[in-house]
Amino acid sequence: MVLSDTGSEENNSTLHQGKKYMVYDCSYAHGRECGGWSDRLSGMLSVYVISIMTNQTFLVNHDKPCPLQKFLDFRDHNWIYNQESLKKNNLSHQYLSFFCNVPAAVKSHRMKRLIVTFNRDVNFVRMNWDYTEHFRSMKGTGKVVPWITTLQYADIYKHFFNSLFKLKKEMSDYLDHVRGHKHFACAHIRMGESGMVRTTPAELGDIWRFLKKKEKQKFSIFVATDSNLVKKKARELFSRSLVDIHGVITHIDITNKDDQCAGFRKAILDFFMLTLCEELIITRSGFGIIAAYLRQHHTLYCLTRSGVVRCTRLTIHNIFPTPILSPF
Repeated sequence: MVLSDTGSEENNSTLHQGKKYMVYDCSYAHGRECGGWSDRLSGMLSVYVISIMTNQTFLVNHDKPCPLQKFLDFRDHNWIYNQESLKKNNLSHQYLSFFCNVPAAVKSHRMKRLIVTFNRDVNFVRMNWDYTEHFRSMKGTGKVVPWITTLQYADIYKHFFNSLFKLKKEMSDYLDHVRGHKHFACAHIRMGESGMVRTTPAELGDIWRFLKKKEKQKFSIFVATDSNLVKKKARELFSRSLVDIHGVITHIDITNKDDQCAGFRKAILDFFMLTLCEELIITRSGFGIIAAYLRQHHTLYCLTRSGVVRCTRLTIHNIFPTPILSPF
């Protein structure tokens, strides 16, 4: 289905002559990076907004490291790209990569420039940044995509995600099984790549002390992280209360050939588990920030240089003022 910004629907299970398509691309058909999970969500958001601005149908072509539709289902809008339809209907197409870049058409703050740039029948676009501030500077955005101009970042992501995606039943059932009837205090701990430390040893100690207090309050503990050492330490500290999602910790842009889907599946499950915890602490990372954006529960904590502080979905940008989802 095609869901316009006003809520109208039409069938889009195949590509048709006379229509135009904006396709978020993270596929093996086009090489190089897509970024991590938060990069991909930010990129999909930007492509989706441009599709509305240019009156095109939004689709997703995602098979790196495996098809996104293995884990996420569509709601009213069927966003799953069908390659066979492109060949069958002989549609014109182009691939444009703006990975870690801002298109000149977006920088121009002119909606007409977007129409000129994304002018083929099918526009495959790779993006990994959130262009919301640029969109807000474009004349007419408030009429075409009102939620970009009226909602705060947290609610923009919630509106975008909940309009298009839902967790596959198998994934949702698995999380229900993991959670059981327990109450959870959770943490997302991003340690960072070599040369880019996100969480220092002292700050890590602050998180462990925080979670120890929650454990004494009879919370079960869940920790999502990009570090096997952190996961090992969590198992040592919370041997009686830690609940884990099994699987190998990987960066979804750098998966082993033997692990095309398992690492991605674990990342998606970790992400959605964070959205369901009664209490959550996040570090400076897009993965944890977007999970916090999508949460129903409101008990949220942010790790700062001064320690763990209370925050909310709506104040994350004040706590972490340096841009993370759109570093420009």
